[in-house]
Amino acid sequence: MLETEGRGPIKTIKERCCKCYACIRSCPTKSIAVREDCVEVLHQRCIGCGKCIQACSQNAKVIADAIRETEKHLSDNPSVVAVMGCSYPAFFYDLKPGQVVSALKKLGFSDVFEGSAGVELIAPAYRSYLEKNLGSPLISSHCPTIVDLVERHYPQLLRNLIPVVSPMVAIGRFIKACRGSRTKVVYISSCIGGKFEIESESVEGAIDTVLTYNELNRMLGLRQIDPHRLAQSPFSGIPTSHGRSFSIYGGPFHVFGIGHDGLDPDFVSTVGEDASLEVIRDLSAQRISPRYVDVRFCNGGCIGGPGRTNRLT
Repeated sequence: MLETEGRGPIKTIKERCCKCYACIRSCPTKSIAVREDCVEVLHQRCIGCGKCIQACSQNAKVIADAIRETEKHLSDNPSVVAVMGCSYPAFFYDLKPGQVVSALKKLGFSDVFEGSAGVELIAPAYRSYLEKNLGSPLISSHCPTIVDLVERHYPQLLRNLIPVVSPMVAIGRFIKACRGSRTKVVYISSCIGGKFEIESESVEGAIDTVLTYNELNRMLGLRQIDPHRLAQSPFSGIPTSHGRSFSIYGGPFHVFGIGHDGLDPDFVSTVGEDASLEVIRDLSAQRISPRYVDVRFCNGGCIGGPGRTNRLT
């Protein structure tokens, strides 16, 4: 068995690491240290963007596997709910939504919810804060990588983060409030920042496991489940519509009811590593002072997350 190094969700397989420094050069927060036999991610500085995973040609940087944990939930608990992140249509583009639901139920999940319902749960709180015009820039808090970036590297901006949980946490809390705390909730998305987020004490218990789309594909392969051959089953839970656009560029403005023509400097929306870092640095240095900044670290929004599959994106 290959030996891994690191405390957080991003691990280093020591036998594969040749210390080429590609991951060090790619890390936007200088969160990788050189050890004697490999380079290791410093969990206390890491923001979970996954750039090191993408940069490593040796496949030495990997996401901590959540498959075993998920399978244990399914074998030990009669009620395990899967939540499909908002971006799932971009990765399972060749499947009908109901076939994704059926495949998850074949794996043993009792119900399947849409993560976009979590977006609609937090939307009223966002609208309320945006209507107040508090006099200082507000920064969106729905991207866990951005929240970690602020908390770990720009703490002077903590007061600017909107004090509202992410859609993932919101839907997890909703499910457990309706079905009881013993219900297990597995959130499935392209975001590995969510694996960091559920370790936070402030949201403890809302989500039990975060699974990437790639991990879900592997689970289906291991069980020899072909979703294309399955009939459709309906999603459970809250009906959703507007929340489905959340994962793409401009989606949050649409969901939160922000009328924007692209020319209003009071409302800024940006995605991607370079643009996100530039905006956060400018806010920190007080070079800009918009009313609201909606920022997500991944290119294109949530559909560009590092836990994606290679099916389309």
